[in-house]
Amino acid sequence: MTRDLHEQALVLYRDLGDRHDEAEALNNTGALVAETVGPGDGPAMYQQALPLAREVAVPLEEARALDGPAR
Repeated sequence: MTRDLHEQALVLYRDLGDRHDEAEALNNTGALVAETVGPGDGPAMYQQALPLAREVAVPLEEARALDGPAR
């Protein structure tokens, strides 16, 4: 259920063109997937979040996108 909510939020952020919150939602989904499904599935979300975070210059989300796969 929680993953579904993250993915719904992601769709809304994309529709709104909100790149910052899109990056945050991707990072949150990556963390959730890594914890619940396994670490092999989370990095794809972080890889999508990284260029968005860099595009909108949000260092916190950029750091989370880089740190997530390392965990």
